[in-house]
Amino acid sequence: MVGLVVLWQSAWGLCLHTVLRALGTPISRARAILVFVAATFANQVTPFGQAGGEPISALLVSEAADTEYEDGLAAIASVDTLHFFPSIGMAITGFALFVVRGFDLRYRAVWAASRQRSFSGLSLRLGLRRLPRRLPSSSTGG
Repeated sequence: MVGLVVLWQSAWGLCLHTVLRALGTPISRARAILVFVAATFANQVTPFGQAGGEPISALLVSEAADTEYEDGLAAIASVDTLHFFPSIGMAITGFALFVVRGFDLRYRAVWAASRQRSFSGLSLRLGLRRLPRRLPSSSTGG
């Protein structure tokens, strides 16, 4: 699982590298990945989620890429916008599967997750497959 996280963060760090290159701010790939990981951390620890971490992320990008703060903010906002589109596509696909196949959630959620061709669908499927082994077979009074 750690390997998937490293791969995921590296892919989005390379996305930041591409956006910064498009803005005319060259930065090394390794540095872009590290900056993106730091920006992700800032988004997780600041209040208000994305809204609270964006100014800090923009500062990190502008310092690492030696560019203006506004360019850093534009870069990190562009990467966040690119984050938005795949999740909307997955949500539409999942909703369409529920509409087509019905709303029997016990069976259909596992079936829909197994048909997703993404890391999130795969991890959900693996988690649901292991879930019954973790739950006790009967509840005992305590």
